[in-house]
Amino acid sequence: MDWFSNNLDNIANIIQIVTFVTSIFIWIQTTKINRAVRLESSRQNKQVSIRLTNGNEYYELPVKLRGSEVSRAEILGRIGMIPINPDKKLGDRGFLITYTSGEAFMRRINEILDATQDTILEIPCKNEEYNQFNFPS
Repeated sequence: MDWFSNNLDNIANIIQIVTFVTSIFIWIQTTKINRAVRLESSRQNKQVSIRLTNGNEYYELPVKLRGSEVSRAEILGRIGMIPINPDKKLGDRGFLITYTSGEAFMRRINEILDATQDTILEIPCKNEEYNQFNFPS
């Protein structure tokens, strides 16, 4: 008991130092987590425009996607909502754009998913692919 009362000040000092170091560690971790949350929020809330291009011509879809909505299926679904010229229809499924079946398209989607700023997804079309659509004015 005598040892404890003689060293009580030292024990209190050690507890204070451990508490101080722990609080600094927690502050650093909280700062990192807040930074990661802000980055993820900006990634998910960015605006992505989709453009079908043919040389100097392009058609930009009227509604932009949020970053969290960007996927191959969502992009193809949005393109599928564009009216098709019945006499210029390519393929049996509604529309055909060969670029959307390639590796470059998937790489571009991944780049967009990693980006934190608003961006444009340009989908290059051949002449007949571009002309199959009846773009609204």
